[in-house]
Amino acid sequence: MKLLFDHNLARRLVVDLADSYSNSQHVHILGMATASDEAIWLYAQQQGSRRILTFITAVCSVDTHPK
Repeated sequence: MKLLFDHNLARRLVVDLADSYSNSQHVHILGMATASDEAIWLYAQQQGSRRILTFITAVCSVDTHPK
């Protein structure tokens, strides 16, 4: 499963969880540290990420758009 870590979470999580989620990314590494939630959501959908992880919501499904 591909995960996308939001800017609220530590960048090291990509490395720490690489064994289980090898294709995961962090918005900072992608140059999206200041991107809007909408832009991050659209990127995740386009790239096939199945979950976006944030500090506040824990896990959001890409299939359910934020309101």
